[in-house]
Amino acid sequence: MGFTIETYSLYGLPPLPNIYCSIQGSYSVKKDRAVKGDYQILCTAYFSASKNDPVITQKDMLFQIEALPSPANLYISIYEYIKGQLDPHHTLSFTDD
Repeated sequence: MGFTIETYSLYGLPPLPNIYCSIQGSYSVKKDRAVKGDYQILCTAYFSASKNDPVITQKDMLFQIEALPSPANLYISIYEYIKGQLDPHHTLSFTDD
């Protein structure tokens, strides 16, 4: 599970077509004891030329949510967070797989 970015620039290079982003099925959830009701989500976003190609680069990401979704499928929340971090101005085109 992941998504393709229509064009994206890695390492300051000119934008490359169809960069694939995935967390490779791995993330962790921790209850933030300092803040009642908050959960910390830690994941690593991996970028490659396509779904089955080797990883070009990766980026560790950490964010908080107030409550776990029901049903407890965090993938949607994680991928929406990553997309928001990659594209805060909503100019990129994403295709989910």
